[in-house]
Amino acid sequence: MSITHLDENGQSRMVDVSAKQVSKRIAKAQGRVIFPPQVYQQIQSSHGRTAKGSIVEVAKIAGIMAAKNTANLIPMCHPMMIEKCDLEFSYDDHTCSLYITAEVAITHKTGVEMEALTAVSVAALTVYDMTKALSHDICISDISLVHKSGGKRDFDREEKIETSDNVTENTASSSDKQTNSLSLKTGIQARREFVNQSLISVEVKYFGQLQEVAKKEKEYLEIIDGISARQLFEELNQRYSFPIDPKQLLVAVNHSFSSWDTVLKHNDIVALIPPVAGG
Repeated sequence: MSITHLDENGQSRMVDVSAKQVSKRIAKAQGRVIFPPQVYQQIQSSHGRTAKGSIVEVAKIAGIMAAKNTANLIPMCHPMMIEKCDLEFSYDDHTCSLYITAEVAITHKTGVEMEALTAVSVAALTVYDMTKALSHDICISDISLVHKSGGKRDFDREEKIETSDNVTENTASSSDKQTNSLSLKTGIQARREFVNQSLISVEVKYFGQLQEVAKKEKEYLEIIDGISARQLFEELNQRYSFPIDPKQLLVAVNHSFSSWDTVLKHNDIVALIPPVAGG
């Protein structure tokens, strides 16, 4: 198969489509923006609005504008009079993600795959811009073409990104499906490993020195279902490096002192309590 954007001398060129037949061309692309759990919760609490406005509405306009201007961004793309550009957005609590889908259609001699992909990409970048004041630990992921039709070859991606329990394999291979030591979504790689796990939400409260180090009284976290209070603290200790011997700490679950081996459940309240000076 030859690379159409190169001529016989290996020089770049715009593909000549003058001899092609006009037909209805459709392309659909998708992608997602993955947030840290605390940021995702803030977005949900504000009903998807920031100081800059509605995240979804601004991103939708940006995606449509990007699709219409693709030829100005990608050097060898043909200028197109797009007939349709629809963007859909869907929040998914399970993966702390905003899923973006763009469908572009035109009656023309060439397809609109690049327009659909550009729409998703710029919409995702706009979401990042709208939310980066909350955190820079936001990941844009899995941008891909999932369907095209009307040209010489049709295409349908077998594995599509889906929300909740049906996350596609191309975001987490079998080697990524860890079920042991990782319990918190502390970064991009961690979130990729978490997408196929069963997650629960817990509230963690800090007291004394722990509160001073964490610089907060409490926070809401997503953890793997089935981990213990001890495993939760070990992960938190890696994040904050608490200057205290863990053996001196007490743990309370749902306002009652508990064993460190207690398996945590959804919506549990976990309090981490250092010894009181002077006993």
